[in-house]
Amino acid sequence: MSKNIKDNCSCSGCGVCKTVCPKNAITFVTDAKGFPRPIVNESCIHCGLCVKQCHEHKLFTGHKVLKAYTAYSNNIEIRNASSSGGVFSEIAIQIIGQGGFVCGADFKKDYTLCHQIVESVEELKGLRKSKYLESDTTHVWKELKDRIVVKNQKGMFVGTPCQCAALCSYLGDKVSNILICDFICHGVASPFVFEKYKAHLKEQYGAPKKIEFRHKKNGEGSYFYYEGVDGWYMVPNYTKSYPYAYASGLIIADDCTNCQYCILERFSDITLGDYVGGPTDYSKSTIFANTQKGLDFFRNAANIVLKEENLQDIISKSWHLTISNTHNPKRIKVFTQLDQPWEYLEQKYFHAPDKMDLYKQAIQNKIKKFIHK
Repeated sequence: MSKNIKDNCSCSGCGVCKTVCPKNAITFVTDAKGFPRPIVNESCIHCGLCVKQCHEHKLFTGHKVLKAYTAYSNNIEIRNASSSGGVFSEIAIQIIGQGGFVCGADFKKDYTLCHQIVESVEELKGLRKSKYLESDTTHVWKELKDRIVVKNQKGMFVGTPCQCAALCSYLGDKVSNILICDFICHGVASPFVFEKYKAHLKEQYGAPKKIEFRHKKNGEGSYFYYEGVDGWYMVPNYTKSYPYAYASGLIIADDCTNCQYCILERFSDITLGDYVGGPTDYSKSTIFANTQKGLDFFRNAANIVLKEENLQDIISKSWHLTISNTHNPKRIKVFTQLDQPWEYLEQKYFHAPDKMDLYKQAIQNKIKKFIHK
């Protein structure tokens, strides 16, 4: 790993380095793959604060996973409006009811994704549901520190495992004052690729009115959904186009292909995930308690139904908890051809492989899983 922030290939783009720089010498510029990443300019005084605060450079340990549960909200409206069982919403409602705030990923009006801070139950709607895209957090750290450290507010942060590690690095020992939730992460997709896909859908269905990566049809299933001013489009997730490109690791960030946070030491109090306790059921969640604080929060949430599961059994079924996204050999080719029309990329790369390719991939996954046991 590089000792210089500007050529760290493991950068997750969190923006803590920019926040702590005393000379404003760090700016974020979109790289060749479409991810905003730091550039250091001539104002740099080589103080080393950026490297010192970078979670990718730090040697610090997280919390060991304590317990696993099947869980879901008692409120069917919340469940139907969530990717899985609505556990995030119930915990967030509890935090807001105590006068606190919640920080998570939501779309702006132009459907770019960034972390936002909300203080009402109504505003939680935008933070719900999975978003298969890198969220911009570069602007949010100072406000979080002010709320947690200076104003002593109660709060909740929800993000990828690396974003949670960034928060822990930035807040230091003050991190105990905020409830941190990560999720079982499959990596984050390039914002540029999403913009390209969005432009493709806009041509057919008009400007976006609603975009969901984990839409439920009548409370069931998992679909990518785009609603424009001239029509709508819905496709079962991971079968083709952008959802397939994401799920197959073709458009994820460099650091996601060898993620150091796919481990059983989490930088969060709670880990959220899709249900793995039986046949696919999008009305339930699998959750892991990593600290006593996390355990207390969801145990005390009035509307969460909990069933404790065998920890090792659930871990074995949640393989992205401990194994990073499989490196797709076509990924580099995709990123060198982003100037091509979306139709070209979809036809050449973003579709399900034939049976032989699927067989090879299954063998590779089994070998990888065996090696990591």
